Amino acid sequence: MGDAGRAESAVSRTVARVSPDPALDRALAACVACVVSAHTGIAPPNGFVWPEDVFKGTRGRPEEAFARQVVVYILEVRFKLTMSRAAQAIGRHRTSATHARDVIGEWAENDDTGGADRWLIALADSAERAWIERCAFTAFATEAA
Repeated sequence: MGDAGRAESAVSRTVARVSPDPALDRALAACVACVVSAHTGIAPPNGFVWPEDVFKGTRGRPEEAFARQVVVYILEVRFKLTMSRAAQAIGRHRTSATHARDVIGEWAENDDTGGADRWLIALADSAERAWIERCAFTAFATEAA
């Protein structure tokens, strides 16, 4: 599979170790989906609101399905969520999430230019920064309240 998970950070190690918390996993998936949506032009960034375009109940348009596949890939490769946790976070079956991850992994592996890997790494880096900012904001808002 691609190298999007190559630079394992303290954030990804921490997320993977946290006891499964469906609400936290869903918030992480929404954060990653907002970043992916912004980078693929599917929908404008909407803070950390659940991106309906990416996570609708049906397959949706091809670009929506691709964005969802990228989200699953980043959740598993960069944030080290299990496929079960990633699938639950996006409201899909584990086998669907595994297929999504594999599609993106194969796409990156088969890209002889290396552009797909570089894009996935940059996207995963952006998603990780967005997650850090979201967590910092949540902690600040909680302390201020």
